[in-house]
Amino acid sequence: MKRLKKLAEENRKLKQMYADFTLENRIFKPTKPG
Repeated sequence: MKRLKKLAEENRKLKQMYADFTLENRIFKPTKPG
């Protein structure tokens, strides 16, 4: 169960990084669709 919790933590971290990344892309490239 401990490993599962760690995996969930890593997953949440990755999702947060991805969200920040897409947000940055949206700010720096507003003309890009999506």
